[in-house]
Amino acid sequence: MNKILFIIGLFIALLNLITIVLCEVFLKTNIKKFPSSNSINERKWLKNTEYKDHYIVAYDKKILHAISVKNITSNWVIIVHGYDSEALNMACYAKNFYNMGYSVLLIDQRGFGLSEGNETTMGTKEKLDLLKWVDHLNNNGAEKIILFGVSMGASTVMLSSNKVSANVRIIIEDCGYTSVYDEFSYNLKRIFRLPEKPFMNIAELYIRLKYGWNLKKDNSCKASISMCKVPILFIHGSSDNFVPFYMQDELYESANCEKEKLVAYGAGHAESHIVDEKLYWKTIESFINKYI
Repeated sequence: MNKILFIIGLFIALLNLITIVLCEVFLKTNIKKFPSSNSINERKWLKNTEYKDHYIVAYDKKILHAISVKNITSNWVIIVHGYDSEALNMACYAKNFYNMGYSVLLIDQRGFGLSEGNETTMGTKEKLDLLKWVDHLNNNGAEKIILFGVSMGASTVMLSSNKVSANVRIIIEDCGYTSVYDEFSYNLKRIFRLPEKPFMNIAELYIRLKYGWNLKKDNSCKASISMCKVPILFIHGSSDNFVPFYMQDELYESANCEKEKLVAYGAGHAESHIVDEKLYWKTIESFINKYI
């Protein structure tokens, strides 16, 4: 009997250890950096602009950083990068919005670039940071604002969508997930070949106790956009195997606002603007022109 209890205890301890390691892998921001999608020309463009550094203080006193490129207009696009990136890596998007006539603010999400923080909350706390950046622009004379995000950045803009100020006119999300719980569960099976239960139950408890947020209650993009009144454009690549393609339809159906969706056929994760560049930017420009 003692041997059986020992084996059961050892098995439970092993489950907990595996789950904790996986949680840390997902939440620590210094484990993996994917290549930037910027071309040499776009990097040169950003380098040659007279961009300005901005710093604000987050609600938890962390110092957050962003860079801006001012256009002749006071209409702004806030560009929010994904889990694996930083503001400077979003020059390819910034240049296109700038060429449309918009000023652009490229933010470093907490824990990335020059913003403080040792871990990511996958949009949970980042949404509050984004709202602070909206306030920052409003305090500096912004007229109309567009929120644009890719991957985790897309989920950040969706999570903030029901709390934005009245001059946020459009939200554009590219390959965002329905919730961090769904995203963790999906990749737990895809990458590690592990079942949702009991690992996600352990992960929920661990993250709540160590990091102070709830995987289910604090990070549901579907719940946030169901209360959003701002028009949303949903973009996703049909061959995305990191944030699965089916999440686009789930998000689209959850939105109770003016909405459109763009499917980039054959595009993997965050590749829609590369695989079908003309359609990507034509759709975005058309959507913006409809509401601004």
